[in-house]
Amino acid sequence: MATKKKRKVNKALTKITTRARAIRKKQPGMAWKTAIKKAGQEYRQTGTSNKKRDEERHAKAPGKRTVKHGRKKSSYYERRKNRSDVPGKLTGTTQSSHNYVVHQYMATSIRKLGEAERAKETLRERLRSEKDKGNKKMIRSSITWQIKLIRSLKKEIAMQKALIR
Repeated sequence: MATKKKRKVNKALTKITTRARAIRKKQPGMAWKTAIKKAGQEYRQTGTSNKKRDEERHAKAPGKRTVKHGRKKSSYYERRKNRSDVPGKLTGTTQSSHNYVVHQYMATSIRKLGEAERAKETLRERLRSEKDKGNKKMIRSSITWQIKLIRSLKKEIAMQKALIR
């Protein structure tokens, strides 16, 4: 597995270095580091794109973007190619697979809820049997934390049930 990774890295490096040589041929005064940086920026695409969907809509070139929401008008740099700044879609997923993921997530939330309720009960038992005031204070704070956790998990489960419907 490590050799495959090395091969991929070596392929990328050879692509970048050959492109850097071509750039330096066009601009002989350019430093080697600058040429490597420029060539690396050209090959810096992450992930794959859906060709059919890319042909259907106009995509912006990599470069500076301004955020269209939020308080500040901040900016960021998009390095990926063929990105149209349209909210993404999960390709290859169906409603049933989406429901499966939500069910799995809800099952873990329910399991966590049960664990939190059991932990709360054991802490209450320890509180009843504890004599030291310092320990009692610490146990009470742990109980309040568990109660907050239980509330948030119940909200999360309700949201997940709404997603399935």
